[in-house]
Amino acid sequence: MKRLLKVAAGVFLLAFLVVACEGPTGPQGPAGADGGQGERGPAGPAGQNGQDGQDANANCTQCHNNDTELFARQTQYYESVHFAGGNFERSTSSCAPCHTHEGFIERIATGSWSVAQPDNPSPVNCRTCHEIHTTYTSADYGFTATDPVEFVNPQHGTANFQGAGNLCAQCHQGRPLSPYPVVDGADVEIGSRRYGYHHGPQGTIQAAVGGFFSESPGQHVHALYGCQHCHMGNAYGNAAGGHTFNLSYEYHGSVEDLVVGCNDGCHSGAVDDFNHNGLQTEVATLLDELADLLVEAGMMQGPTDTYPGYAVTGPQPANLAAAFVNWQMVEEDRSLGIHSPVYVRSLLNDAIAAVEDYLAAQ
Repeated sequence: MKRLLKVAAGVFLLAFLVVACEGPTGPQGPAGADGGQGERGPAGPAGQNGQDGQDANANCTQCHNNDTELFARQTQYYESVHFAGGNFERSTSSCAPCHTHEGFIERIATGSWSVAQPDNPSPVNCRTCHEIHTTYTSADYGFTATDPVEFVNPQHGTANFQGAGNLCAQCHQGRPLSPYPVVDGADVEIGSRRYGYHHGPQGTIQAAVGGFFSESPGQHVHALYGCQHCHMGNAYGNAAGGHTFNLSYEYHGSVEDLVVGCNDGCHSGAVDDFNHNGLQTEVATLLDELADLLVEAGMMQGPTDTYPGYAVTGPQPANLAAAFVNWQMVEEDRSLGIHSPVYVRSLLNDAIAAVEDYLAAQ
């Protein structure tokens, strides 16, 4: 019994010594190395099959085939002013929307006439007007803009040029006019000799808006047919029509007019050239008469001045500024009345009368 007590006491003493000698827990040591990769588990169930890809034979070949249609259009376009004479180096934020491909696409996407200046501008090209390689079908010939045109000058409202024509008029319209004169109103300050609607106001003329003194007769039937009806008629090689957009060409030393659009369902063979019933001769005469009067009145620079045909800067009577705009928009339209005969005659005759009244009062 005594021996048992001695053993128990010894065990208790040993346990006490172990507990009493144990210090506080030390810091955790570094993690050990990762163990080896385990065996791969069994494969999961198969997923659903994806959709089949497009068959190039049924899609790409709608355009890329042995047909020469695409090649012919490209050949025509390379002779167009859009490609060869579009001045796409004019790529500032205000010029790029119409002079460069990149600016036009940005403007259509954002609706803003002030776009980023492209680092490497390119000319108006196939992708500017057509939705190339978006569906990889013939639908890629669809247009990038077809809605009715909202003119950049808010005074001019909107106009519908029938599908493809709406694409053209996105740029072929008068640029912002500032100051905008009020007939019989206060004098205006002309700050730049480039005053006017710039170089391509065809849409403005066709919509019969933007002029002064004359009441608009509304869109001429030429506008309702759309620009493409005449400018993209059956091509004469790569000289006119088609994707050249040209309507005149040189043939054996003489200039010929491509009148196929005129006689296609409208004038029915009655038109031999664009000077139909003497319209262009009449308009050219009125333009010259108005120009002479504007020079005499001190609103336009004359033939002996530094910039003939440009505006004279400084304060000008409102009616002279308005008459100058009428002259400039008809001159820059370059159709000599074809785009809107009734309106053009009215613009020039009324402007002539306004300048004559001004000169008579001096």
